[in-house]
Amino acid sequence: METYDTNDIAVVNAIIDNNGLDWPKAPDDGSSVPDEWDPGVKWSDEESDRRITELHLSQKNLTGALNVSKLTELRRLACWSNELTALDVSKLARLADLNCSFNKLTALNLAELPALQHFTGKEQTGALVMTWNAKMKRYNAPIALSKVISLARGLRYREGQLMSSYDSVLSTGFAVDVGRVGKFISGELKLTYER
Repeated sequence: METYDTNDIAVVNAIIDNNGLDWPKAPDDGSSVPDEWDPGVKWSDEESDRRITELHLSQKNLTGALNVSKLTELRRLACWSNELTALDVSKLARLADLNCSFNKLTALNLAELPALQHFTGKEQTGALVMTWNAKMKRYNAPIALSKVISLARGLRYREGQLMSSYDSVLSTGFAVDVGRVGKFISGELKLTYER
């Protein structure tokens, strides 16, 4: 008899495999979870088929793209201070609290989160390679910035491209609309140049 939802177990086991979470994996059949998952995972109160309601993954040295979109009962996610480059929280209708600050995110979609009340996505640090375009006589790099703030002198942004005629600008501030009014992820882009 399963005690824990097998789909939720699969999500956390995938984070262990794909994002470098240093926890032991749980059995796929949902019969138990390792003690090391506590207090990082909070479960619903049901006696069987328990669901993850909170996931605390901050300061765990996680890397890459974190996908928690199948944790449909998730209400709180804390994944700040990692090295995450992408975060999929799509279709999490119950998610009310999300803190993903201090990562490497340059895009995030929160449009499908009707319960979201608290969001923090500041202090992102992205890296971008600006490539020389001889025809246009400038450096450019594709990036989706729906709102740009504090763009460094010498940089322009238009139609999905960050552009510069010079290779001297090494960083710039940025903010990205996440699909919710007044909500943004923001931080600094560090630029390198290739000819």
